[in-house]
Amino acid sequence: MASGPQLQSPPLLPGLRWCGSKKWFVVQCVGMFFVVCCVRFYYVSSLGVAVPYWDQWDAIGWQTFRPVLADGLSLDVLFRAHNEHWIPLTRLQSLILFWMNSDQWDPAIEMLVNAVIAGAAAAAVFATLGRHLTARNRIVFFMITSIV
Repeated sequence: MASGPQLQSPPLLPGLRWCGSKKWFVVQCVGMFFVVCCVRFYYVSSLGVAVPYWDQWDAIGWQTFRPVLADGLSLDVLFRAHNEHWIPLTRLQSLILFWMNSDQWDPAIEMLVNAVIAGAAAAAVFATLGRHLTARNRIVFFMITSIV
């Protein structure tokens, strides 16, 4: 059986061959970080308030800052339950930002730091899952991930 020449379908996006390079993948990961950070920075600047929200008064102000300012930092302060949750990393982040801001509590700064953490998490998810995709699927994944 002689077979004729194999016909290949043309690429869907012929001009995107360069999208498969490793340098482009790094650019996409950094782009994911900046897209998520910029969107969240916009939300913080337009919708954020500099007053603690809801139970931050109790969880951070009363149960974290007050004991630390009175008696110093202890593991009990970090690992004390708040309602049904344990929030040691949130308390530690708040304390570090409190001390870096000259003992002034500013929830807006916490929101900006959380935006950077969210951007890093989105970039890490994109880097982890995106390396297993083709260049075309990676672009689609970038758009979907940046929207979410």
